[in-house]
Amino acid sequence: MKLKPIYVPNLPKDLKESKLISTYSDFREFPTIEMKMMTGKYSGLKATVTFNFTHREYKGKVFKKIYIGPAQEVYKVAVRQSSKIGLNLERQFNTEWNRTQSNLLNAPSKNKSILNLGIYKKDSYGLYDITDPSVLLDQKIIESGLSLRDFANQSEVNETTLFRHLKGTFEISRDVAIKYARTLGCDPAEILFNSLNIPVWGSTDTQEMSMVNKYSVYASEITATTKVNNVKVPREIYRPDIKAIAIDCPNSIYHGHTAFYYNSNEPIVFENQIVIVGTKSIKNFSDAQPRMRYFIGIYKKNRNGKTIDLHTIDTDVIDLGLIEPDEDTYSYDDFVGVQNSQRIIVDDIVPEFVAPIVSIVNTSKINDKIKVEINKKF
Repeated sequence: MKLKPIYVPNLPKDLKESKLISTYSDFREFPTIEMKMMTGKYSGLKATVTFNFTHREYKGKVFKKIYIGPAQEVYKVAVRQSSKIGLNLERQFNTEWNRTQSNLLNAPSKNKSILNLGIYKKDSYGLYDITDPSVLLDQKIIESGLSLRDFANQSEVNETTLFRHLKGTFEISRDVAIKYARTLGCDPAEILFNSLNIPVWGSTDTQEMSMVNKYSVYASEITATTKVNNVKVPREIYRPDIKAIAIDCPNSIYHGHTAFYYNSNEPIVFENQIVIVGTKSIKNFSDAQPRMRYFIGIYKKNRNGKTIDLHTIDTDVIDLGLIEPDEDTYSYDDFVGVQNSQRIIVDDIVPEFVAPIVSIVNTSKINDKIKVEINKKF
């Protein structure tokens, strides 16, 4: 049964729904998406999506069109509503829906004993089983812009079979998943399994120092993000303990990249490797009190053999052009010394933990639109 919307306030009897104007069309106002965990008889995810509309004859008045119910059912009607408003909104809605769902499932459960993900579906497969194949297929078809009939014809699949797959009453076989993927220009796994998304907990500027809440932040120091964003983890490196930080430095070759690492509580030595380090060795400029601080850099043993130094991963910070050599002062060794000093982010620190970076990924390149066309062709 199709989920019916609630209007707040109720639509006047003389006002036709088809005459409503979306505030997204006029003001780019995005619909709100809210989700929460339900327990007991109605366990699972409950979603509320609100679209705002206006009408020329009711100036200054906003009519809210609200869908409330099980997340999977709300998604199906809300994404269709988004597609009616515009293709751009439809694509943004899919992104925001997945982000909201991922944030909720990666948050601690009510008693904080496990993540919400652990109680989302009983006897399921955790992060691999967040979204049903029927919903994933529906999202892909919407993004393709194809009608259901055209999609079925191009996939050489009976239209009735397609409808059953979209309703979730028929399981999508491996053979059919490959047919669908060929039409959509994607990996068949993207139809059968949802992407593995995790929160990005922090970001770093690899070149410039800054101030945050009266605290000094070094170049390559990681600070917590104010807005929770999610990033897709390549399946080859996913583990339940994987973490992610963003590199936000417009002048760097690493700008827009995400660094992935596995959680660690050990100060293990990883000489010459790119690592995440947590340390309390550095005092604040303002109050001289140490606090836990996090850095990304290349692990180096300090000369004393007891502490470590961190070198920058960003070669653009090294600039010997600032030196003005003269015949008496600067030798080759002097230049080498300046270069080495510019590489150092922090030195002589005692790490609380060290975690090696397993991958640095530019997700914008992975998800480039040309990927679909290349997949279709080859």
